[in-house]
Amino acid sequence: MTEPAEPVRDRGAIAEAIRALSPRDWLRLHRKAGLYAGIIAGLEPDDLLQEVIRRALDGERQCPVSVEVTYCRQAAAPDTATLARACTR
Repeated sequence: MTEPAEPVRDRGAIAEAIRALSPRDWLRLHRKAGLYAGIIAGLEPDDLLQEVIRRALDGERQCPVSVEVTYCRQAAAPDTATLARACTR
């Protein structure tokens, strides 16, 4: 028998977590976006951060309930090819 999947945050929980981010949390997210954006030529950190937030809210990327939103690697780790197409149009 398979283990049940780890529960993930729904759209409302993610939106609430985003509204509750502190200035320090936003700084951490901008730093991460800067690191990942450096991998993708022509992509600005703010564009990457906006795309990650959109994907999390749309349910394309999932954030486990057990992980703080600022550390959700599934939401934050870029699929470089897809993000390059989505963010550099």
